[in-house]
Amino acid sequence: MWKMAKKLGNSDISDDNKATLADMRYRLNTETQIIKGKEVLIHHRVYILGTDDLGRDLLARIIYGGQISIAVGIVATIVSILIGIIFGSVSGFAGGTTDFLMMRFVDIMYGLPYMFLVIIFKAIAGDGMINFFTALAAVSWLTTARVVRGQVMSLKNSVFVEAAQSMGASSARIIARHLVPNSLGIIIVFATLRVP
Repeated sequence: MWKMAKKLGNSDISDDNKATLADMRYRLNTETQIIKGKEVLIHHRVYILGTDDLGRDLLARIIYGGQISIAVGIVATIVSILIGIIFGSVSGFAGGTTDFLMMRFVDIMYGLPYMFLVIIFKAIAGDGMINFFTALAAVSWLTTARVVRGQVMSLKNSVFVEAAQSMGASSARIIARHLVPNSLGIIIVFATLRVP
């Protein structure tokens, strides 16, 4: 189009007869499509997946739809992993009654229907992508919490944890600096399996 505009600018066509850029765009958008076999040519372009009946590129539409799907999967997974890490590490490190009560809460949440909770949350909180991410994350952290709890319980009696305790490190510091980083291998593998 730019080359065509340069040629038109250098020719001896009067200003009234020159096509404006808006006219050129309008003409390009309304051109008829030429269908040859399986390839659909519009504006002399070849579309890899072809076009629909209205001449829209199918590959572009698939990519656009995939962006939303991937965003929902990744954001909900990240938020649920963060909630699960916090809940599971506190439960596993505390042990005793705290661990018992926290895991019974997880069991109660497991007993509730997943999609029903998401629908109720969306009805209360309203529409919007942030509310949808929050609804998904609010009910999908349960398995992550169990996995992290098991890993923290196996690591909390390690020598490096005892050394940190003897040096006066707080429980929060031990969880954040020693237990969670040593559990990251399992957490990362679990997170990749959680992305739909």
